[in-house]
Amino acid sequence: MAAAIEEFHEFGFAGTSMDRIADRANVSKRTVYNHFESKENLFFAFLGAFFEEEEMECSPKFDPDRPIREQLREMILLDIKNHEDPEAMATARILVSDVVRNPDLAEALYNQVRMFKEHASTWFTAASEAKMLNIDDPEIAAKTLMSMVHGFFFWPQMFLREDLPTGDTRAKVVENILDTFLARYEPR
Repeated sequence: MAAAIEEFHEFGFAGTSMDRIADRANVSKRTVYNHFESKENLFFAFLGAFFEEEEMECSPKFDPDRPIREQLREMILLDIKNHEDPEAMATARILVSDVVRNPDLAEALYNQVRMFKEHASTWFTAASEAKMLNIDDPEIAAKTLMSMVHGFFFWPQMFLREDLPTGDTRAKVVENILDTFLARYEPR
């Protein structure tokens, strides 16, 4: 799998070949095909492992005994941490560039993103039921928060290759996002 990951990161999905994966792994092409019957299956196995790891790292549990701002900050910082990982960003670049050309990849990506949205919606529902947030549509709340976070900590790095904000700038941006989000959703 390591050889495949290197190939996908270097050449993207469309540019990767099973021949080069086999060469890089020092195995026969037949051996690769014995484990994965197609490049698509190999890529989906890679994505499955990637998203499983991402989900475990980005899945804090709602705690009604902790301040909501503290929990939201933790959620945001976990998401940012994933964007600091060069391998995660390389994988995201593959998805963004190849998903428009391959409907199967688009569906696989959508299914994974849906799982993240469902987790976030569950989290926001629990926070609303605990009267810590005033949310009538948890999915919209989750998208709103993630859109603000990704506007500073994902898309500029994805397309412009900007460095992630760090230190005081990062703290200021995160607190601004929290202020904005809580101005809308914190009970009055």
